[in-house]
Amino acid sequence: MFRRSGALIGLYLGLIFSYGYLRYISDGLAPYGAKDAFLGVLVASTLLHFYFDGFIWKVREKSTRESLGIADGDSQAAAFRIPGTGVRTIYWPKGGSNHFWSAVKDPVTGEWLDFEAGLERNLSPAYFRAQRGNKDHAKVYRIRPSSEQMPLAVDLETREGEVLPWAMVNYLIARPMEDVTAEYTTVAPVVVSELRPDTLVYLAVFNDGVWRPVIGKRTDGQGRVRFEDVGCQDILYLLAHYDGTELSPAWGPFILNTDGELWRPRGVGELVSLELPVSQRWADGGWQAYAGEALMSETLYLPEPAGG
Repeated sequence: MFRRSGALIGLYLGLIFSYGYLRYISDGLAPYGAKDAFLGVLVASTLLHFYFDGFIWKVREKSTRESLGIADGDSQAAAFRIPGTGVRTIYWPKGGSNHFWSAVKDPVTGEWLDFEAGLERNLSPAYFRAQRGNKDHAKVYRIRPSSEQMPLAVDLETREGEVLPWAMVNYLIARPMEDVTAEYTTVAPVVVSELRPDTLVYLAVFNDGVWRPVIGKRTDGQGRVRFEDVGCQDILYLLAHYDGTELSPAWGPFILNTDGELWRPRGVGELVSLELPVSQRWADGGWQAYAGEALMSETLYLPEPAGG
């Protein structure tokens, strides 16, 4: 109860003596008024103390717990504790900014259920899976309470003279994150060769008019890199280096289509018009057909990477 703490034991004893001293406070109160009311409250609190104290000790008996439906051991924790965490897409590949939402683990199925901080009246099963199912995610990460070093942090270990982009430090290293993109959309690996050997390279998306990194990894001794579980909903990507100030193209840009194929768009090395239409929107507790304007229409420069 006191976790081997002498200070807590002393505090407990002090509270006991303080409670007993309350009886003498009534001597200074006027009779037949405040004094009677004070003594009534004191007697009632004493009786309640003995009642609850006896009940608490009674619950220690197995038969009492079974009558109340309270399980033992780990099953008790599972019945009353529902794990919760946060999920983040650090940059949208077909729009601006990023997004962070919450998730709780279904104690029966073990599935993570997503929900937004705002109030949603229609809590249908579809609501808890709104971010899933061939969505336009490049990378999705879930916070994983852990003291161990996560694979993402290992992949982003720097060497002398190397600096990580701000997003990599604050979104992927500051907290233990795990890559869960495959739970949210169709994914495919991205494998590229003929890069600068033994160098950190970043997979970037075009977000708010700027190329922004969503994951990083070091090339091997032959200049080859492989990114696993990359969102492939016809998303435009660029492999880039980071010089401590900005990203510079290393390979691409390229489109990763739904078949996991890499395509090089027209207009590399010049300004092109890019329009990203949407076909559905979330409304009335489900995805509805949408024929409105594109969420993003940009004119961007498709860089010609130094490596070809």
